[in-house]
Amino acid sequence: SLSSRPAGPMVPEAGRKRTAAQASGGTRRIETDDVKALFAQQKGHLDFFFSKLSFDEVSLFCQKIIDCQGTTLFTGVGKTSFIAKKVCQTLASTGTRSMWLAPVDALHGDIGNVQAGDVLVMLSKSGETVELTTLLPYAKAKGAFVVACTDNKESTLALKADMHVYLPSDGEVTPFPDESGNDAERDAERGAEASNNEGITGNTDSITGTTDSTGNTPGSITTGSNTTGTTTTGNALRTTRTPTGPLVTYTATQLLFGDTCAVYLMELRGLTQNQYALNHPAGRIGKRLVLKVTDVMKGWEELPLAKPAMNGMEALVQMAGTSKGCGCLLVVDDSRKLLGTFSDADLRRALTKRGAGEILTKTVQQLMNFDKEYPRTIADNAMAFDAHVRMEQGGNSVDYLPVVSTDGTRTLMGLVTMRGLAECGM
Repeated sequence: SLSSRPAGPMVPEAGRKRTAAQASGGTRRIETDDVKALFAQQKGHLDFFFSKLSFDEVSLFCQKIIDCQGTTLFTGVGKTSFIAKKVCQTLASTGTRSMWLAPVDALHGDIGNVQAGDVLVMLSKSGETVELTTLLPYAKAKGAFVVACTDNKESTLALKADMHVYLPSDGEVTPFPDESGNDAERDAERGAEASNNEGITGNTDSITGTTDSTGNTPGSITTGSNTTGTTTTGNALRTTRTPTGPLVTYTATQLLFGDTCAVYLMELRGLTQNQYALNHPAGRIGKRLVLKVTDVMKGWEELPLAKPAMNGMEALVQMAGTSKGCGCLLVVDDSRKLLGTFSDADLRRALTKRGAGEILTKTVQQLMNFDKEYPRTIADNAMAFDAHVRMEQGGNSVDYLPVVSTDGTRTLMGLVTMRGLAECGM
């Protein structure tokens, strides 16, 4: 809770001060308590975000995206741009037509990607990012529905967008103290929701529409400083404070918001695991759920085949010289029905039990599947991952697996090898 969070600088003094030895190049000592305190501060900020987030606004946001007949576009500037891209990619991979729109490029031609019926989501902590406030009216003129996601309900984006989602923040994890020395006062104000009109924390510039206390003229741009002050937009008065460190907490909350909404949209669309895999063909889950045995096997035409009447000597010569890297001979009759396999392991077992002289006089039919059951096989309509599981079955793995037809005739269709599975990334 906010009341349990210590006031003052985010990192304990002990963790920020460097001794003279350290300053001159000595080794800095990592204090576990300092690390723990920093993560506790981060947790406090995230707890604040979840406690103040309006789930009614989130529900409306998700509904707007699920109802979108066009494309859902995301945009942002700076570090927020990476968050916007990530959320956009998550949505695209989970069934929502989505794309990233670079705001500067949009102002120089890429706004042609925006069409009537699209939803444009603008991410900005301050709600005053110049590139976004400039882009907003042109996007609306193209017929897009604009959603602003900010920490400032009275910002330009919040007031001028078609929908606003308030993503609350009570500060950033930073090693620097508030220059105004009002950390405790600020926390108390945010805890009491006295700062719902909290202003520009993501940019140092603010656009003023009326003359303010510094004497700026209407429409002027004033540069902020590391102090607390006020600016005006329209008739709304709000507090502004320049951030004292990089945005690390707020970008985390933006990502939590966007990706959690993406998961909910997956549920609404009824996206199945197979449908998800189709969007990830190069990923492990895509290969497991999409690739079939026929995609990874060697066709029967490429395989070293042997007739059951072939004698042992011929079989040894063929296996040594023309087994084509399969590790076995596949014994078939005239109709290509699989009778068995003859492998190095079969040869070793036969040599141990019968001796070298005897096996040379035996036929392949007498040597195949030596002292074992009919070889493991898999149907040609099975998944490649199932073939992999079958090859590892019972803790006794094999390097190859014959593929047979599904009509019950056991016609040889191909061969799956462990090497082949590895080559396709299985």
